[in-house]
Amino acid sequence: MDDHLARNFSPPVTEASAPAPGFRELYRWFAPWFCGACLVAVALYGLLSARSGSGAGMTTAGLATSAVAVAALFFGLKNYWDGASVGLCAPMLVEGQIALVVVVIAMTGLAIAGLLLAADAVDGVWRYIGYALFVASLLVVAANLKHYFDARDAAADGGR
Repeated sequence: MDDHLARNFSPPVTEASAPAPGFRELYRWFAPWFCGACLVAVALYGLLSARSGSGAGMTTAGLATSAVAVAALFFGLKNYWDGASVGLCAPMLVEGQIALVVVVIAMTGLAIAGLLLAADAVDGVWRYIGYALFVASLLVVAANLKHYFDARDAAADGGR
């Protein structure tokens, strides 16, 4: 009886098993859902901070954060379902050299603005928003630099 169960319910063992999926394949599977989950978490955090706000600034910042996160989620899902991009995070990555310079300059400006906002903040919420803007801007710059050089290396390897 046990031999019958082992034969019928165990996976078949073959010589040519499919290889395990690589990092790019796993990224393609999970990146859209991870980015969507992050946007949902940001939206919920915005609503919770607006609800427990100690002043008008906290309520306004929480509602604005939630509205921007929900809008980004809807536009990202629309692009994903229309087949315009690989996932929710893909539109922020550039491949051209001039576009990379523009993104780095714009995100550096936002990072500096975030630091200035955090330094000038009287309320704790605006300080955290400034720091979050700074960190998010640096992450966008780092992701774009990595993507640009990966694409350049892939083009160089493909030409050989």
